[in-house]
Amino acid sequence: MSFMIKLKNIKIEGKVLECFFIPEDSREKGKLIVSIPDGKILKCEYPKGYEYCKNHIEHAIDVILEMEKKGEFPEEKLIMWY
Repeated sequence: MSFMIKLKNIKIEGKVLECFFIPEDSREKGKLIVSIPDGKILKCEYPKGYEYCKNHIEHAIDVILEMEKKGEFPEEKLIMWY
């Protein structure tokens, strides 16, 4: 079984990353704001009915911190795992 989350409109301001996210099978987007140095969630608004997707956010934060190490922040990112 595989899972995915899309990050869209990724923006960096100082040490804070802000983006929209779309969990698999959702047509609605949520909003995520993360402190880049420590991966702390500053704000997370899930799409209605997708509050159970906390694991998706954890995977997204791991990828965000990896992107920060590489200095690469694309505007969009698709994250998949098994």
